[in-house]
Amino acid sequence: MGPCAVAAPWPPRLSTAPHPRTCVALAAVRATWHMADMTEAVPHPYSITVEPLKKPEGQFGWALRKHGKLIERSDRPFSTEAKAFEAAMKAIERSETGFGSR
Repeated sequence: MGPCAVAAPWPPRLSTAPHPRTCVALAAVRATWHMADMTEAVPHPYSITVEPLKKPEGQFGWALRKHGKLIERSDRPFSTEAKAFEAAMKAIERSETGFGSR
């Protein structure tokens, strides 16, 4: 049983196990902590999430959010996190310039 599977005690007490509601946030932090250098380049209203895909295994996809709202997601797999991040940055550029819009 992992630390996220532990039920929160009542009344609350000091514990080293994280609260179940923080498991999602912890997973996101663990998945993106090594991309800190890349995330500094993301313009303010946008956020990029690069995650491993279930199929095909070993590939990555990205999601682009503006003010927390999903605006675009990758439709193809990328072999590395860096390539997926680069494609997401190009999507931000397209979104800001309006290139390709009618």
